[in-house]
Amino acid sequence: MKERAQRVDVSLNVVFSAHEAHYFAKAGNLSETGLFVATKKNIPPGTPLHIVFGMPPNLPRISAEGIIRWAKEQEGVGVELTSLTPEQRQSLRTFLDSNPN
Repeated sequence: MKERAQRVDVSLNVVFSAHEAHYFAKAGNLSETGLFVATKKNIPPGTPLHIVFGMPPNLPRISAEGIIRWAKEQEGVGVELTSLTPEQRQSLRTFLDSNPN
């Protein structure tokens, strides 16, 4: 069984686009591999998206590709980040290490 990455509760502004539509939302938690995005939009699992989030200066703005891995209607979606650069991954790791749950 795959070990789940450490998650940290956050309140980050998120902008994402899927199917040519753009959405503004909040991330509820974050890990090195993905994040929970609170949205009432019904976006099915498997949907690719582009996502931008950050909390400067603690977490520089990250612009990445991702995929919806799960969705809870009227609550939000779980996004797996699929295109992080080594620098973005390190920024995430540093942010997560400084904000333990």
